[in-house]
Amino acid sequence: MAHFRNVSPIGALDIPALGRIVQAGEVFEVTKQTEDFFDAQPGNFARVAEPKKGKSAKPAASVAPSGAGDTTDTPEGDEQKEESR
Repeated sequence: MAHFRNVSPIGALDIPALGRIVQAGEVFEVTKQTEDFFDAQPGNFARVAEPKKGKSAKPAASVAPSGAGDTTDTPEGDEQKEESR
């Protein structure tokens, strides 16, 4: 199976061949029968190299949430600094 990324300038796209909406930047898998459809639209879809066997991408759950470990000063961060003094 082939993997593609939604690179459409429009953003999220409803893809009838998949039966769902693909978000902007989302990587998705397509069947061998439909990959030519996606290859024919380089302005909307970019083929993504498949991971080598034995190596896989990290599951989404193991990725730190946005802002985790962020040390930039924010109003909340200032309050936390004052509390710890």
